This record gives sequence, C-alpha cells and structure tokens, in this order.
Amino acid sequence: MVRKSGRYYLNIAVIVFVSATFLEAACAQTNDQTAIPATNLFSVSPLTLKGDAGVAPLGGLGQTTAELEAKVRRYFEARDYKRALDYAITGLESDPKRRPLLEVKAIALAKLGRFSDAVAARKDILPVGTEDVYDMDGLGELLLMANQIDEYRAFLSKYKTQIEGAYGGALLKYFSVLEAYQTGDPAQFRRVVTQSLTALPSKQGRLLGDWEFDELHTMISSHPDSHQKRMLLTFVRVLTGELSRDRALEAIKGL
Repeated sequence: MVRKSGRYYLNIAVIVFVSATFLEAACAQTNDQTAIPATNLFSVSPLTLKGDAGVAPLGGLGQTTAELEAKVRRYFEARDYKRALDYAITGLESDPKRRPLLEVKAIALAKLGRFSDAVAARKDILPVGTEDVYDMDGLGELLLMANQIDEYRAFLSKYKTQIEGAYGGALLKYFSVLEAYQTGDPAQFRRVVTQSLTALPSKQGRLLGDWEFDELHTMISSHPDSHQKRMLLTFVRVLTGELSRDRALEAIKGL
C-alpha cells in the first residue's frame, strides 16, 4: 500500500470527527449569527495564540461541538486556513487533546507560513497518538522550513530508520535537499541536489505519493530569485513527476 503523507492523515481525521457528530450537526443551525439552544453549549472565549496579536477574537457566541467542527471542516476545505485555525483553537480550549483539531491547527499554521508555530502545534499531536511515520514526516519538514536545523538533525538521528524507509528513500533525499537549501552554502547545495537526484529512480512519476508542496512554495515565495531557488524547484518537480531525473540533472548543470 502506498504510504500517505500527514496531509492525507488529516483528511481522514477530519472525515472521522465530522462523521461522529453528523446527526447532531444535521439538526444544528450553523449561521454564525443564529441563536443557539441553551443545551450542550460551551462558551467561546476570545481566540489568542501566545505572542500572536493577529488572531481575531470570535467573541462570546456559544456553539455546540458539532457546529464548531462543521465550521472547521468547511473553512479548511475552502482553504480559508485563517478561519479554520480560529475555530480549531476555540475547540481546543474546550478539548485540548482532540486530535483532529490539533491536526487542523498544525496544518493551517503551516499553510499560513507560520512554521515555528506549526512545529509547536505538531509536537502537541505526538503525545496524543503514536509516533508513527505519518507524524514524523510532517514534523521533519516543518523543522526544516522553520530553519530549526539543529533540532532537525536531532530529530533525524532519532527517527532515521523510519525516514530512510519512507517512499523508497525519496523522503530522506527531499529532507537532505531542503536542509542544504536552508544552510545557505551554494556549492554544498549544488552537490547535495546533484547527488540526491542521481540516487532517485530514473522512471518518472510521483515519488512521494500524494505529498503536497504548498508550504514549501509559501516558504520560498518571498525569497529572491537565485540558482539555489531554481534548483530546489527543479528537484521538487522531479518528486511530483513533472520532470524526469535526467532532464533535471541537465537543467541543473546549466544553472
């Protein structure tokens, strides 16, 4: 069976928690301004993240759990990650260990480019579930995107066996390239990209399953154009099956 990324795991988790509250949600009104029956409520306190003034409070509107989770799912699927994050945080105030909401919080923060906050949120998930490769994948990538290189190296030392075995070794190659990109040594980065590409299979196709690279594109969107940025994007195109390994190697030689 093809191994899925943490993003696939989130989709399953969202379906599970929404399905669990479907009957309640079907009878509830979900308009933000609608009065809610007095039963089975919790008061929504203003939303805050430590050190973050950018999360707007939702006010004191009471909501059922089903309504809250339905809104999280709706906003997440609409890619309104700011609102999905707001409602996820509100739900976690009532149930701090509710895994689907922890997943939404971690991924929404990453989608918004708040990688250090996303690392902290991802770590909150680990005690709730098992330390399987699905959790490890997401945390490793986030540590690199947050430029927490020392912590990433400690993480890799601990979980190297799992990461080496994921996706036929392609995941470790991706992490190695991203690490070299973040360290900022152009010559070393070129060597790592070339070696990593050479070690990938020549057959074209998706090498990391359904792995998405939205967060990576968010991270580098503000970076100035450079040979390193172009090489990183070329490597990612090989991982997504858009470009063959051999053509990528030729393109990198010309940079």
